[in-house]
Amino acid sequence: MRILEVSTFFKQVGGAEIYMHQVTEALRARGHEVAMFAGSPDEARDEELLRVVQRPDFHAGHLVHDPELSAALAEFAARFQPDLVHLHNTYSFPSDFPAELAKLGVPITQTVHDWSLLCTNAWCVVPPSETEEFRVCEGGPGKKCFERGCEANYPFDARVVLAAVLRLEAARGAVTNYTAPSAFLANMLADHDLGPSHALPLWIEPESFGGQEVFERALAEVTREPHRMLFVGRLDKEKGLVHLIEALPAILREVPTAHLSLVGDGTEVDALKARARELDVTSAVTFHGRVPHEEVVRFMARAAVQVLPSVWCENSPLTCYESLLAGLPMAASRIAGLPAMVRPGETGVLFEPRDPASIASALVELFQDPELHAKLVAGCRADVARYSKLAHLDALLEIFEQARELGPKEPSWNADLAAATHGVLVKAKEVEDWANGMNAHIGQLMKSKVKGLVDKLRG
Repeated sequence: MRILEVSTFFKQVGGAEIYMHQVTEALRARGHEVAMFAGSPDEARDEELLRVVQRPDFHAGHLVHDPELSAALAEFAARFQPDLVHLHNTYSFPSDFPAELAKLGVPITQTVHDWSLLCTNAWCVVPPSETEEFRVCEGGPGKKCFERGCEANYPFDARVVLAAVLRLEAARGAVTNYTAPSAFLANMLADHDLGPSHALPLWIEPESFGGQEVFERALAEVTREPHRMLFVGRLDKEKGLVHLIEALPAILREVPTAHLSLVGDGTEVDALKARARELDVTSAVTFHGRVPHEEVVRFMARAAVQVLPSVWCENSPLTCYESLLAGLPMAASRIAGLPAMVRPGETGVLFEPRDPASIASALVELFQDPELHAKLVAGCRADVARYSKLAHLDALLEIFEQARELGPKEPSWNADLAAATHGVLVKAKEVEDWANGMNAHIGQLMKSKVKGLVDKLRG
């Protein structure tokens, strides 16, 4: 089969891109011919089996249509002649991109790695307010994004919401079938008439994490500390780390030797340090920053539990798979795809998101029950077998065959509305650029005038 892998980014900047590169290699190893088409903010490449189009992460005039991207796709696909398109994340591509893919006349299978297709800012949770409680959103961009104040999760404007509405419509009318790493997301896709949708967890490939021997060596060399908590990832708002910090006083009252290691960097570092000072728990928290992957493995060998206090919809985080390889139990928010990976009594414990008391209770229970901890360690190691590369690829190829049996869809969406919206956004971008230029010019004139007055007064 000739398969065209497509993603909004070429570089392996996150789990979706890492997966695309891994699945490309795996499919080639099985004898399939595989090419890649992707975007990049800083490079362009045009090779026999690879086309990377250089384009910015965000361009207000290209939210709906990008003529250069569409032309590059058509030209590359004409050369490669795919039998099927395997599409990944599209949030940085224009709204009409699924419709442009449908013009190729081949089936499209999309692996939806997160909630960006169903949510303007990919959180897919309702922020708490006087009228709304924190909860998972039903998804689907539109007026509720404004009514519920979802900008509090991550900022956006009306242009971005409009583009998200059109992107969802384009996908619905172009993509043949879908996969998602969690049943939770697969079911939500089906609820939005995006289907057939299949739950297909990622596979555990020890080599992707440096090899099983890296984990075994770390486990042999490092002593596990019975009360050490670990977080690995981005220290950003959606990870809910402030609630974990706020749980520390209650944890320390019951387990005075408890300690939290935060491995990673992000936008919330200063705020988290400030909150730790306010609660007088700085001695129980260490900020390690970014570290090499082999060092992450040693942190996992040292810790008793990995904590994932996310307040947005997690799907199937790579760090969960690493925990399984390391035999490291997990404590996680009961939200979205996490309960499928962190099964209570088998691989970890769950707590309520945004709830320091619930976080503290779950962790204290784990620390005070050595038999439970030992059971979870064994469960993590046993769970590795559930996520085999062989089974994943067999299932993915079956989904590809389903797409070929169903056949390609005719592009079905409101092309007139899309064209009109594109025209409005292009003109708005021109006005915005002019206004920004004038503002800079006026600022320079004022600066020059003030300097002249100062020089005159000094003279």
